[in-house]
Amino acid sequence: MLERETDPNVYDETVTARIYNMLRPDMVIVNDTGQTEYHELYKGQRNCIKSSLVYPVLSSGNELLETLVCHCDKPNFFASQQEKSWKDLMEVFAIRVAHEVIIIRCQRIVREEKYQIDYESSEFAPY
Repeated sequence: MLERETDPNVYDETVTARIYNMLRPDMVIVNDTGQTEYHELYKGQRNCIKSSLVYPVLSSGNELLETLVCHCDKPNFFASQQEKSWKDLMEVFAIRVAHEVIIIRCQRIVREEKYQIDYESSEFAPY
């Protein structure tokens, strides 16, 4: 993230950027980074990352909140043939990440707006 300060476009060619540009964000599997146009963020990154999976984290209204990124040092570890299994696994984590992102956003709103909840008000009454 520090590189963004000197080069605001540093992440524009990444798999995550592709997902953010999709009309309907969907998981992307890079079977083998050595065999595709995998954009390296630093020299030699392909020596460490051989296979990659990027999963969109969506809100209940299908807003793209974040992405979950998994890397492996073995080519074809994230095989396209197992896409359904990877989606099922990532969904478990994506739900929790989405929940946390929404909590963080709400906390920022409260902090920035100095919004105070009046718990005595009937609007916030438990029944």
